[in-house]
Amino acid sequence: MNSNTTLLSFERLRFFSGAPREFWPSFLHALVGHAGGTGGLLYLRPSGTDAWQAAAAVSSIPGSEPQSEHALTLADLAVKDGFSFHRDTAAEVCTLGLRLETGEAAACVAIIVLRGKVANLQGVVAQLQLVSDTPRLYQDHRRLQQADAELSQFSNALDLMLQLNAQTRWQAVAMTLCNELATRYRCTRVSLGWLNGRYVRLAAISHIEKFERRMEIVGRVEAAMEETLEQDEEITLPRSAESLAITRDHEVFSDAEKSPHLCSLPIRVGDKATGVLLLERGETPFTEEEVRSLRVICDQAARRLADLQEHDGWLGKRLARSTRRRFAKLLGPEHTWAKVATVGVAALLAVLFFVKVSYRVEAPFIIRTEAMAEVPAGFDGFIREVLVRVGDEVKSGQPLLRLDDRDLQSEAAAAQAEHQRFRAEADIAQAEGRISEMQVALRRMEQARATLELSRYRLSRVELKAPFDGVVVEGELREKLGSPVKRGETLFKIARLDGLYAELKADESDIHNIAMNAGADLALISRPALTFPASIERVEPAAVAEEGGNHFIIRARLTGTSADWWRPGMSGLAKVDSGKRSIAWCLTHRAIDQARLWLWW
Repeated sequence: MNSNTTLLSFERLRFFSGAPREFWPSFLHALVGHAGGTGGLLYLRPSGTDAWQAAAAVSSIPGSEPQSEHALTLADLAVKDGFSFHRDTAAEVCTLGLRLETGEAAACVAIIVLRGKVANLQGVVAQLQLVSDTPRLYQDHRRLQQADAELSQFSNALDLMLQLNAQTRWQAVAMTLCNELATRYRCTRVSLGWLNGRYVRLAAISHIEKFERRMEIVGRVEAAMEETLEQDEEITLPRSAESLAITRDHEVFSDAEKSPHLCSLPIRVGDKATGVLLLERGETPFTEEEVRSLRVICDQAARRLADLQEHDGWLGKRLARSTRRRFAKLLGPEHTWAKVATVGVAALLAVLFFVKVSYRVEAPFIIRTEAMAEVPAGFDGFIREVLVRVGDEVKSGQPLLRLDDRDLQSEAAAAQAEHQRFRAEADIAQAEGRISEMQVALRRMEQARATLELSRYRLSRVELKAPFDGVVVEGELREKLGSPVKRGETLFKIARLDGLYAELKADESDIHNIAMNAGADLALISRPALTFPASIERVEPAAVAEEGGNHFIIRARLTGTSADWWRPGMSGLAKVDSGKRSIAWCLTHRAIDQARLWLWW
């Protein structure tokens, strides 16, 4: 392709007004032609992912599918270095990867195949890099067009809102909206429906003051509107290829009324669709720009329509007036609502100060156990087998872990052999009358026996066993098989399941509200729906200073039986009974105490 021709193609693409699905194939075709290639493939990688997606292709490239490791490797290198290439000298094929500028976080790479000998590859890359910003310029131009369209849409919506705000009644606003939309969008008819209970009811039709609800068209319009309301999305006919909306009632309405082009939009107040706008046109279909403009108008008019619908509702107004008349008979006709508010406040204050409720101090707690044992390694060695996990219940004497005893077995065998050898030497020396040599052999025999006993003692401690019945709370060692351990190193912690108690941590400001033997309820984080009764057993005499303030440690014993799923270390929230107090005191005592600390002198 001629160089000037391709440059003109890039210039047109920079100001291209079509959709991205039309831009990318055209751009790739121009890029391949500018490079003098025979084929190409365009890869996109969305932001936050590592997966490449094929966006466009020109001709056919061996292995150019998105799963091709060769093409994906070139794409990764191009993103990192700006470009990449691979030469196949035997096939005289050069595959070139070029990073493209999109102006977005997504990565974009073009893969181009050049056949034959490429004499000046750097020149080709330089020419391609000069036009690599075309996608970014296209995106900027497209954003500018969208901004102009949105500005026009908002201007149109504001102009319409001025006319709607001039109306003060619901029906007048509905008719103005339908008539204006019919005129501005060249519609044969515009209908407005509003949610009444569970169904949409037709409220206004453009250029028609009154209509009979028994008319067939009313039923078909309401059926189409309910179809839109149930799916809560715009529906257009003819339906676009990307749309997944159900349009059965719309198609029935279109065939019956001879309206080939329809557009229905839900009117949302907050997050809820409360109305539907249905537009009919016979000549041309509704464009995406028109649908977006109508969406803006619906969003702007929704609140105005909802407020007037509620304001014109006679039932609510009559109910308010009836309530006011009843109170007026008791309190007088003047300033009725002020009197009602005064009486309500007085009654509320009386309840707050004179009605007493149970006050309970909240404090976090942890389940503790009376006994916990550490199981250490008896000698330096290596872990051979782990028999339990954290959370397993164990019995007294149950094996927990086995250390590698092969070195100890060899050491014991060597000590046994030395013991027998020195014993034989001592016997020979004694028989021959060599007393000094006999004494030396006996001493060495004793030394070998001591080594043998030490090896046997260590062999007896190769298997670590549970000291009592309980549960393993520490010691997840299955991933450390073959790892070395030191003598005395704690490998497991075993906690008894009997004798569990709750250790509460009460704030210093609440400690004076907690008495000995006071009742309490415990709720664990793992099962907050269940509560367990307890009683305060002991309060530590000294506070513990922590970052959040001073706390007192309180021990509470269970007055019932603990559940079998309780484990030491579980936590939750305890509520300790502190007698009857007024509601006002419960709500304000902390603020009052803090104010006293600030204001005393």
